[in-house]
Amino acid sequence: MISIYNALTANGSLSASGIKNLKVFYDTLLINFKSENYEFAIIENLDFDYDNNIISSSEHGALLEFGNTNRYEADKTSGNSYVDTILLEKEKTLLVCGLSAYALSAQIINNQTHAGSALTPVVYLYNLNTHEIRNIFPPDSTWSSNIMGNVTKYKDIAVSFNTETNILNYIIKATRLVNSVPFFFWTDIEMKYLQNRLTLTSVRCLTSLANNNLDIVSFRNFNNSEKMIVASDNGNLISFNI
Repeated sequence: MISIYNALTANGSLSASGIKNLKVFYDTLLINFKSENYEFAIIENLDFDYDNNIISSSEHGALLEFGNTNRYEADKTSGNSYVDTILLEKEKTLLVCGLSAYALSAQIINNQTHAGSALTPVVYLYNLNTHEIRNIFPPDSTWSSNIMGNVTKYKDIAVSFNTETNILNYIIKATRLVNSVPFFFWTDIEMKYLQNRLTLTSVRCLTSLANNNLDIVSFRNFNNSEKMIVASDNGNLISFNI
């Protein structure tokens, strides 16, 4: 017997093919899926025929590709990935958030050799009323050439949006090689959302010397600029401020 779960997740396997996430925003469906090594998001507007009890897809929609994850496993990525979608209720718009990663040549910083990837937030703005969609970040393809590190799991990435300050935050756990020794960093990327645009306001790399297996459970920023991460360490929840 084929269950709905199995049909949507490649028979429940841990292979790369299948739906990873599904969200509904009013009459709009967002499906995040991975096909082989590639990550996608489908935005589909639904039509409701209340007289005949029929739901069908409308002519409006979009397909977003977030690139090659370079990993076949369902929960692994080299950095390219869909992250999450944030609903801005007052504007009836969606911030569809992803991440792009590209390897850089080794850089000398403070007489030490750093090796890793540049990590770039990729954000699309989708209007739920007009169904228009456009890329609002990055502003160009060369916005950053700084080494941040390498991401290995989807649970290493989270986003948070503060509706009071209009600040969008990415928090990323990444590994960077410093003189061939792995160092672990929390990378905090902050952007200001104003008039349908995102402007980068700060990037911080916070070093953690020890190896850790933390998976990000929740991330939130507050009006006083304080930020809190809730993470899971082998099933135990811990929280800390950055």
